[in-house]
Amino acid sequence: EIFHRIVLRERANQDFESKRAFVLTVRRLSTAPLLRAVSVELVKSPLRRDEHMAVLSRAGEDGADALIEQLVAATERSDRRVYFDALVELRAGVPTLLHMLGDPRWFVARNAAALLGDLQAREAEGPLGELLHHDDERVRHAATIALMRLGTPRSMPAIEQALKDGAPQIRMQAAAALSERNGGVSAVPLLRALDAERDDEVKTAFLIALGRLASPPAVKRLIAVAQPERRLFHRKVAALRIAAVQGLANAGTPEALDALCALQEDKEVDVRQAVLHALTRAVGDAWRPPEP
Repeated sequence: EIFHRIVLRERANQDFESKRAFVLTVRRLSTAPLLRAVSVELVKSPLRRDEHMAVLSRAGEDGADALIEQLVAATERSDRRVYFDALVELRAGVPTLLHMLGDPRWFVARNAAALLGDLQAREAEGPLGELLHHDDERVRHAATIALMRLGTPRSMPAIEQALKDGAPQIRMQAAAALSERNGGVSAVPLLRALDAERDDEVKTAFLIALGRLASPPAVKRLIAVAQPERRLFHRKVAALRIAAVQGLANAGTPEALDALCALQEDKEVDVRQAVLHALTRAVGDAWRPPEP
């Protein structure tokens, strides 16, 4: 409470000599044990959170380090969430988090990667890219999401590499990351990954991502997948055709809408229903289904 009052008085003080005394006092108070105690109070006394955050914020990197220490040591998920949110609010502690990326404990590296992504710490781009080769899937997943949030041009090759990861969830996350980038993203890496993919669930995610890209090559592939199989004794997986229909609706280009209209009388009931829903969503009141 005393520390908090000092922080408040320092903000209001305009006298240079008094300001200097406040700075020295805050520096002496910002010891690891005291800041650790303040961090613990975030969980114990949530009603006084603003006071605790004011002290930790004034302590700068030392306050962030105290929060990181508690985050690593916390055993309850709810406690970790409190410390996680506080760190994001402080927007500090990047040097410590970068060091934590090399921690042998998977959960420490994962939490550090997630925080760096939330903080949009661009200096973490290189270390996060290296984490895409981590042995633990959960760490690779967090690194992929973090790189997506950074949005830097140099992070693109790392995300493209994640399209080949051994874990299906990471491949799907990488596809979503590519599709959410703004402007000029090529569909080529995603198309190549789709050709090599064997998991139908991942293929579905790739097709929906292609729809968000909405480039001519992406739409062309979606149209090809959505078409019924024309060879005898061969039948396409309905779920993939439906995913392609959803992708065409996401694309919303004239070519995509023309392809959807051509599928209104498809032999597959599920595909017809997906087309009806897609056209209604993409065109709205301007489109009416054909008369039975």
